[in-house]
Amino acid sequence: MATRILADNWTFQNAGEFTCEGLKGDDARELVIPQNENSFHYQEVSYDLLRFDALCQVLNHLVLSDEVWVDEAFSDTWEEFEPLAKAKIARVVVPKPFKEFKGNWIRAREAMGDQLCVNKAVRKAHRKNKRQWAKDKTTPDPMLSQLIWGGSGMLARADCFKLPYSPHPLREKIVKRATCLNGPDAQVKLSEFISSERLKIFRQLGKAGFMGTVHLPPIAVEVIEASTDLSDLVRTALQLRDSYQKVRKWLGQLQRDLSNESIKEVLAHEKRLQEISRHLNSYSSVVSPQGETTMQIGVSWLKLSTKGGPPVNSIKNRFGMRAEVNRLVLRPPGHGSIKKLLRMLGEQNTKLGMRFTAELSERSTAQTL
Repeated sequence: MATRILADNWTFQNAGEFTCEGLKGDDARELVIPQNENSFHYQEVSYDLLRFDALCQVLNHLVLSDEVWVDEAFSDTWEEFEPLAKAKIARVVVPKPFKEFKGNWIRAREAMGDQLCVNKAVRKAHRKNKRQWAKDKTTPDPMLSQLIWGGSGMLARADCFKLPYSPHPLREKIVKRATCLNGPDAQVKLSEFISSERLKIFRQLGKAGFMGTVHLPPIAVEVIEASTDLSDLVRTALQLRDSYQKVRKWLGQLQRDLSNESIKEVLAHEKRLQEISRHLNSYSSVVSPQGETTMQIGVSWLKLSTKGGPPVNSIKNRFGMRAEVNRLVLRPPGHGSIKKLLRMLGEQNTKLGMRFTAELSERSTAQTL
């Protein structure tokens, strides 16, 4: 089964802005909905950080997805950015004419929009937007419309075509809160597993004084380290696809089994991840369980002699999909990659560059607490 995912054109637009226009120092408005309160408000967040998050999401999809579907009606928002246009030429990013099938998903969009309104205050503002749009094609709260109405439209498209949906960073939190709309997603499962395993390592090494304060997604680290300038990032990601063929194949199998609710097969996938986790845990095991094999592990940012776990599991983790996942987990945290990225941007010694690094560091620190 091919690994396909539906993504926002908005995400590709912001990724293109980062690669072609660099840091701007501007702010975006993030929707904040307090838990157990009938209210919402907006807070200012760094748009540079959001654009970088969008770029990391795009790079991850280019490496780990067979195809990334977007709505062709709005793909012109990013096709002008030459680096991203390469992904379309390579047929990894595939614009689709969803408008032609509008009758199959438009009713679901309205119902899903109501589900995204997680309290009465949001629902009231959303319905006000809809009434005003029906009158004169304007909205009193354009950002809420982009988040709720736009997000529900993408969820409806995803549901119609039975695809996992990867929302723009500003839509992500609200989509996650509407739990009834979140279908099974193999890429999310793998991403959460990799993030969890990396955080365990970062916390342990941080206590020992070996860890920096910036932690990036492993695909982004690998892409940045293999690139010479900003225009290389997408091309490098496309070239890395060959290095992660086994993971993409496994993701397709996992997505199929999750969608079919094949419990036995899903448990087998879960067992494989648990075995990878035990293998990774054995690197830092204080007590040596019986049956472990000693092996030398080396990565660019850390070298250690360690116990590789039970022999059979240790051997399995050196080949195929398991080896590729191990490689992702053991990627450097990304402090050196950010320095290189700032040099590419021409911002290594500027206020904008320092602000960007500080914001990344603050978020990474909060995640490891």
